[in-house]
Amino acid sequence: MGGYYLKTHYKSIGSYPEKAVHFPAGCDRLAREFAVCDSFLFYETKKGDRPGLAGAGAIWGMGQPAGEVIAIAGQEVNGRTYTLAVPVRLITALKDRSLGVPAPRVQEVLGRPLGFVGGLWELTPEQFFLLLRELEERIAREDLQGIKLEEWRRETAKGRF
Repeated sequence: MGGYYLKTHYKSIGSYPEKAVHFPAGCDRLAREFAVCDSFLFYETKKGDRPGLAGAGAIWGMGQPAGEVIAIAGQEVNGRTYTLAVPVRLITALKDRSLGVPAPRVQEVLGRPLGFVGGLWELTPEQFFLLLRELEERIAREDLQGIKLEEWRRETAKGRF
């Protein structure tokens, strides 16, 4: 089937994803579509999975599905029960999610607000690669933070950057 998606998730106390992304009960079709996609971008909402926890409101990583949909013990988060999971492989990500592609920019590219059922939005290849390029630029800037100018020049000369 293929295709590209934006997968939203709440900020969690632990690291997310822990080998899989989750879907609420009743979103079987969406989970199956996601499991066969080519690639996806992770978007952390401004909500958390617990009261008082706030997410980045930004795209922070890119990954690929790594298996079929599996049933999991239902876990309630913000009034929804999550009963499905898709194993994933994280390909690239920011260490600091707050440095990701922010919600207003994502909305501009998508042409609509970011609320959707199951936390999944299909992207055109143009939208996906535009947002991925912006994410990769942010990852490159994050990687350069903390590197002294002389070290950067030396490593650039060696072809590292």
